[in-house]
Amino acid sequence: MGTYPPDKVVAGTMELYSEVITDCNDIVDRIDEIWEDEYRVVFDNAEKYFSEIDSLMKEYLAEYCDLHGVVYDRVSDLKLIRQISGEDEYIENTWQYPNVVCALLFLNTINYGGEIEFLEFDIQAVPIEGRLMIFPASYAFAYKLQPPTFGKKYMAACWAQQIPQ
Repeated sequence: MGTYPPDKVVAGTMELYSEVITDCNDIVDRIDEIWEDEYRVVFDNAEKYFSEIDSLMKEYLAEYCDLHGVVYDRVSDLKLIRQISGEDEYIENTWQYPNVVCALLFLNTINYGGEIEFLEFDIQAVPIEGRLMIFPASYAFAYKLQPPTFGKKYMAACWAQQIPQ
């Protein structure tokens, strides 16, 4: 992989990586082509359409879990998130069982609005194309996705999970 360790560590265990993927325009165009419901925020099981993003995010999640000693059984299916200006904010309960680590990848840059707000830390992350964020899936890292002021915001998400035996 060659990009570990992260560019920046925030709030102890939130890691940010720059430019893990470049030139996402083709990916964003493909998302718009397959997105059936204009008003749906989350597109589940996206790995069958975007295997390159799925494998990249799994690789980074594995590195993060190894470094931090996080035990996990599998990585969730890839989800795409699209927010359109004028929509309500989207609150993610990232700590829902069986999630233990969350990975979010920005697929486009948003210049106005569109921040991810981490409620417990008073931290806002600006969406920049190719930036990957990985952090514990705990109540402390609950986040709110603000819609962009103009246009659309695109993200990919997946979670390392522990499945009971």
